Amino acid sequence: MNAINKDIQTFEQIEASITVLANAEVITNKILGELSRSVLLYMLDNNDDVRPVNRLLGTDENGKFLLTPMNWRLACQYFYKFVPFKSNWNETQAFIVSAKGKREALVFSKKDKKVFDTKAIAIYTWLALETNDIWTFSDTVEVKAKDIDYSKRITSAVESAIDKGGLSISDVMLAMLSSDMLTADMVIEAMGEIEEIPLEGETLEVDNKDPNF
Repeated sequence: MNAINKDIQTFEQIEASITVLANAEVITNKILGELSRSVLLYMLDNNDDVRPVNRLLGTDENGKFLLTPMNWRLACQYFYKFVPFKSNWNETQAFIVSAKGKREALVFSKKDKKVFDTKAIAIYTWLALETNDIWTFSDTVEVKAKDIDYSKRITSAVESAIDKGGLSISDVMLAMLSSDMLTADMVIEAMGEIEEIPLEGETLEVDNKDPNF
């Protein structure tokens, strides 16, 4: 039996792995929901200790964020709404709200005396209802998905196919045409549009005999 055959699993084993994976997601959401309440309460009942919030929103010893990007962005908005501390929100807001720019940790530092009492009351009011947690909060905010530059991805894939995969332009075109979404007529139409676009340094030819010029 070779090494590959040793990795073959039964249907039952695969099903068990999928179940574990699904349960892990459920467990993650459950724990995050519980933490979204307990961390706020701990902060107010322990001399305004904001360390657990920063820990949850921060990274591990290897610089990896503890939460997935979507959960992290939601958690940042959640804690920013309630935590009565100053933070670097202005510097991190673009990624948190719209997934633009680089992901940097949202850090709460100094107590904000101007809003502390108001936000403390808001926390107790929020926690008074046992069903309120970060997932309840998620219904009130929008976490936009990160924009994907598909044109850039296609360009990169084509370049890799030619430079690293040894494919010809014809091979690339045939691969594109193998998609049910793309027809030969669509390619011909696109080529016609490309021909109408002047290359850099070129100008469109103008018929000077045209009386309109």
